[in-house]
Amino acid sequence: MRSRGTPQYMRVLWGRFFPFLRWWHLVSGDENIFASKANAIPAIFERLDHERCAYCSARIFNVCRHIEYKGDGRPSGVEERATVRQFTD
Repeated sequence: MRSRGTPQYMRVLWGRFFPFLRWWHLVSGDENIFASKANAIPAIFERLDHERCAYCSARIFNVCRHIEYKGDGRPSGVEERATVRQFTD
């Protein structure tokens, strides 16, 4: 996914495990590795396009609730995504 331009994020559950990830050359840098969800979500949120967030009604995370909801219309370039409801109806 990284080769397609999709950033990868990781929350490391075991403090002793992270050095092995480096040793095995599975990570380079630590800008996308977080010790907890409390650190990860706000940091990743700041990197997102908040214009896209404005059209999302889910508001799953606390940081999402600070973006003004602009309704069901979508800005140009934002494709419609399938929802769970579409697959269960």
